Amino acid sequence: MHSTIFKYIFISLLTIISFNTANSKEIWERTGTFDGEKSGVVLSIGTSKNGNVFACVNTGAPVFQSTNSGKSWQKSTLPSNNYINDFATKDTMMFAASLNGIFRSFDNGLTWKLSNSGLTTLNIKSIIVTSNGILFAGTRGNGIFRSNNNGDTWIPSNKGLSNLKINAIVSLDSNNLIVATDGEGLFFTKNGGSTWEAGSSEVRLNYVLTLAISPKGYLYAGTDNYGVFRTKNMGNSWEEMMADITGKVNYISITPNNKIYVGTFEKGIFYSSDDGNTWTVENEGIDNEPIAVYCLAIAPNGDVYAGTGGGGVYRRTIVNGINDEKDFTITNFNIRTTNKNNIYTTFSVRSRGLINCTLYSVLGERITELINETFVEGKYDIEVNSNSALSSLHGIYYCRFTTSNFNQTKLIYFP
Repeated sequence: MHSTIFKYIFISLLTIISFNTANSKEIWERTGTFDGEKSGVVLSIGTSKNGNVFACVNTGAPVFQSTNSGKSWQKSTLPSNNYINDFATKDTMMFAASLNGIFRSFDNGLTWKLSNSGLTTLNIKSIIVTSNGILFAGTRGNGIFRSNNNGDTWIPSNKGLSNLKINAIVSLDSNNLIVATDGEGLFFTKNGGSTWEAGSSEVRLNYVLTLAISPKGYLYAGTDNYGVFRTKNMGNSWEEMMADITGKVNYISITPNNKIYVGTFEKGIFYSSDDGNTWTVENEGIDNEPIAVYCLAIAPNGDVYAGTGGGGVYRRTIVNGINDEKDFTITNFNIRTTNKNNIYTTFSVRSRGLINCTLYSVLGERITELINETFVEGKYDIEVNSNSALSSLHGIYYCRFTTSNFNQTKLIYFP
């Protein structure tokens, strides 16, 4: 880390002001960039058991990996020009469904090899692991394939399927699975894929792009043109969700504590915490317009990731001290630069605590840490000198100022 020199120009102690714990809320925060670029469309996101995050974009490698919750990304060891449609995780194993077959990793995504024995097509659209460890893969033309041996070999599992173009597949348990076909709706199995039966006469479910099952066993289906539908009885009857979720739904993801996230093609992300009875738009922090969300993923630690069109990957994060200024630890925060790229910041402290100030590019890439120090009550005017990190900077950047109960980001211009 670049060294930081603080020149305390003046400090005038203030009377200690009592304050309550600040309010907090969740927003989306853009993660680091891919090779310095935000990316084109993020096609899929996967997470390993140890928390590594993988993102496939339609430019570049195209698969990138992050080992620090998205703060930075590097090219993964997945071979170049293999576009990944879906990921699945089983203990320390990972599986990636691609246009060239199924890649398998035994070491949380550190190394990968193809695992295509028995597949009659290599265009794999989706892949899941059931509760008893059986793998199911949905293809774009040859239906469903199943593996009982961690992907060593694959066998077809299509009896009863009248459409072999598979868009999505989910499992309630080891025996009950649902697949969404491209044009003929949903099919269900109650015997682990030995036979399939058509599951809905609702024509608006003919083209379902994404499926998700909640911890309560409710099934949610996102369509290409009619929003989201829900069934509480595994397809015997369906309910249309709120009218605001219209058009194309690209992805639905549900956390273990039953928070539902819906990624749409034009309206960004919708959220529900009551089984889908009510929904709110949850786009704060996502700054590219229109907001197209192509994929979502839930990490083992509960982090939620969203892959967008043109804006890279965003992570759901809690920001403190947003709503009520009387609760802020920090007040009167300002920052500026000189023609020598030195940074000056002024702020007032109401209560002793650790203060961090970090510089980011406009694409969300972390540049350097400017301040990370404990301050007591008072008013501060500080010159931050970090020449090696700042001397080559030109243009607009973001400076993020945080404490335990405060978060504020301001633009800063380097001449």
